[in-house]
Amino acid sequence: MASLEFELNIFPPSLNQLYSTNRYGKRVLSKVGIDFKTTCDVLIRIKNLNSIGLRNNKLKLELDFFYPWLTKKKKIAKADLSNRIKVIEDAIFKALGLDDSLVFVIVCNKVTVLNKSECKVLVKISTI
Repeated sequence: MASLEFELNIFPPSLNQLYSTNRYGKRVLSKVGIDFKTTCDVLIRIKNLNSIGLRNNKLKLELDFFYPWLTKKKKIAKADLSNRIKVIEDAIFKALGLDDSLVFVIVCNKVTVLNKSECKVLVKISTI
């Protein structure tokens, strides 16, 4: 069973920040989205990860999102997790040279940290 585990010290923007409308009314990836995907690509390529054992297999993607999910008053923050998944999945798989259609299982967890400076995503990809 092949697997990869790594940490990204970057937090994905929400879907609301990812797209803008150009002057022709077409939705395009915003500068925030382009910058996020580019940064992910660099961070992953620097790690020099070997994804060969994952190719052409059904995959499980596990993502732990470290973020201040609670306010200072311990209330749940208005921060959506689900609209951050696709952009990070796309960025990870592009950088690894893998097709994200191989993902059959996605498991996501919210992990609360105190400060935004501690935001990160732990990534695990394994064959199933």
